[in-house]
Amino acid sequence: MLNGFITGNQWVADLEMGSLYTLPSTSSDEAELVQFALKTLEMWDVFERAYEGFTDEQRAVVLADTEGEVALREVGKQPESREVKFSGFDATSEPDLVRITKFLVNDTPRFQRFKERNLVSNQENTYRYNADKLEFYDRLRPSLIGRLPSPDEVRGFTIARSRISFDEWDVLRIKRATVSS
Repeated sequence: MLNGFITGNQWVADLEMGSLYTLPSTSSDEAELVQFALKTLEMWDVFERAYEGFTDEQRAVVLADTEGEVALREVGKQPESREVKFSGFDATSEPDLVRITKFLVNDTPRFQRFKERNLVSNQENTYRYNADKLEFYDRLRPSLIGRLPSPDEVRGFTIARSRISFDEWDVLRIKRATVSS
């Protein structure tokens, strides 16, 4: 916990002491980012553990192409990765999330599965990406008591997003226009 004070992560006192100790130096914005990072790491831990336990056939179900991915590949474009692996946060636009996440992984006993990872993503807007996934996870979480997600649930997690890319939307629009003509 002392390392939290040394590195500017005073919020770790609340985390380790069960919110009995409230620091006036911890802003509400930072507290929200800490909660977001904790929920995101928990979510990825659950889905990664589930995926690792699947057979090859179950993994194929998870990663089977969506209609949009097929359409993108047909025109020579590469769809976004649906790898079931937490890649971190965007250091350019989300440096506080990177700092908090690295501290949670490297300086607390939590989330050891992420310890050897860079935790800096090359993907932009990882906050929105993970927020979309958290909405899916929050709906699913009550049914996960005592079990890990099924292949279909992990597939739903990999697909969960609030919007599709412009390329995917454009290719699907053109494909559907061609089919209906």
